[in-house]
Amino acid sequence: KTNVVVSTVGIGDAVCQFTEEEVPPEEKEAVWHITEAKDAITGAAITRAKVYVDDVYIHGWAPEDITFCAGCKCDTYVDCGFGTHTVKVVKGEKEWTKTRDLKAGDVFTDTPLLEEAKVTVTFKSVPEGATVRIDGKIISLYRLAGALKRVKTLGYD
Repeated sequence: KTNVVVSTVGIGDAVCQFTEEEVPPEEKEAVWHITEAKDAITGAAITRAKVYVDDVYIHGWAPEDITFCAGCKCDTYVDCGFGTHTVKVVKGEKEWTKTRDLKAGDVFTDTPLLEEAKVTVTFKSVPEGATVRIDGKIISLYRLAGALKRVKTLGYD
């Protein structure tokens, strides 16, 4: 331990005591900025799009700043500590999802581009030659394959 005397004019002396103990620095936060949501096709702004962290709605809408730190909670109940997290922004049938690994001092900014949810449909028939019905109407596999091919050319898998 070391004593240091600090003189202050007109007030008197103050004694400070220093030790050799190291005080750990404060751990910084990580911040993930989610900007205003936009339509992936038109680029139009989407208002009141809900924000989720790890599939839990945090009662916020884009734009939203999410803070992560040791022991942090988003909206008081969702674990927002350091580590891997997924943010999802949803409005109706449109959504955007991104996963990031967050550590102290990280700052990320993402603009969610919302698009229709994608669905993959696979038909397997044993024995072969099953009848496919959509809304009670028989659809030939040839017509169905053609329709799915058209959907794929529009950019959907």
